[in-house]
Amino acid sequence: MGAPEVEATLLESKQLADDLGVEATPTYVIGEAVVPNTRGIVDDLKGRVAALRKCGKAMC
Repeated sequence: MGAPEVEATLLESKQLADDLGVEATPTYVIGEAVVPNTRGIVDDLKGRVAALRKCGKAMC
């Protein structure tokens, strides 16, 4: 892969993705919610961001 630092960073990122349940890209994290890419992603993201601003969570 390359330098040990690069390999360590990639492994750390992979572990974080596994911990969050990320299975595809792009995947968005809004507050504590993990939102995978879907057809209605833009509207979904707008709603979750608005909720995060309103109540501090991705879904009020």
